[in-house]
Amino acid sequence: MDEIETLLANLSSDDDELIKEALFSISNIVSENPMDVFFQPLVDILQHWDENIVSLALFCLGEYGIRGINEVVEALNHHEEYVRHTACRTLNQIIGHSDPHNEFSFSLNEQALTIARNHLIDTLDDEDEWVSLAAANCLARAGIASGLDILFEGLTKETLTHPTGVSKSELNEEIAQSLGYLGDLRAVKILCNLLSNSENTVIIAIVESLGMLKDSNSLNHLYPLLNSEDSDVRDHVVESIGNIGDSASLIQIQNMTNDENEIVRGRAAIVLGKEEFHDPSSLKILRKMCQNDFSDWTRSHAVDSLGNIGGKDDLNLLKSLVQEDDEMLSASAEIAIEKIMREEK
Repeated sequence: MDEIETLLANLSSDDDELIKEALFSISNIVSENPMDVFFQPLVDILQHWDENIVSLALFCLGEYGIRGINEVVEALNHHEEYVRHTACRTLNQIIGHSDPHNEFSFSLNEQALTIARNHLIDTLDDEDEWVSLAAANCLARAGIASGLDILFEGLTKETLTHPTGVSKSELNEEIAQSLGYLGDLRAVKILCNLLSNSENTVIIAIVESLGMLKDSNSLNHLYPLLNSEDSDVRDHVVESIGNIGDSASLIQIQNMTNDENEIVRGRAAIVLGKEEFHDPSSLKILRKMCQNDFSDWTRSHAVDSLGNIGGKDDLNLLKSLVQEDDEMLSASAEIAIEKIMREEK
């Protein structure tokens, strides 16, 4: 009996532990390849009495995308709140997929949203606050503000006990991300107010969302975080300030090119290469970074930005950098030269 036959046999077993083990194994398989052979057995197992088994099956069905959405939607009416909560999270997985190379990117499946939208809106009235919150999160990530008040309430509640042990910080991080996707400027004030007393993972999620919301009113709340002891926080703050794109932040970004961390310096160099921050003083800083920064990684990003906002006066410097041993730096210099030459024609 091969692995697939064994897993299918275990799914139909009377031993709940065997079923759970099979579902864990199947989840690993279908995350890479949602095989037809598992689909109907996963649908069938949704009738099981154990809420944990049903929830595991729902997560597996989420990997099948639109094919399994009707079964997942139906689970929004399950008698166990844990299953309903899992159904919301699985719909979040089906309706939108994150880019594995960018955790804060999101691609919307319009067909899936059309099927699930009204059911999720109905679920906002669920008697369990975790279920309604999960529905609000899912809708927000799809750009629907119907559950905005529920999200705000979830952020401001000091204590909230999750049935699976998810911490309040993890919840706040998820809500903050959802508010960024939603794009509703009413979220700016409440997100800014949370910056001062949150863990760094939550702060980063809030900072990213503020960058997506692009409201200059958040800048004065972001500036103090440029002095954070955590370089990841500083990096995300620089990126978000760049996304907001207000030239009033020019001095703050220029100062970050002197950060002790090469990632932060590189991020600052990237931001200085944006048109909103195009300034003679930025060009001077970028030229200096190209020549003197001790990190080739940072120098490469400075070169990229010089290619974006520099001119023919920078060609000699860039040509010298083409000769550098670091392949990334050399390639960046070649691309920058091509950009400037095209602009000069």
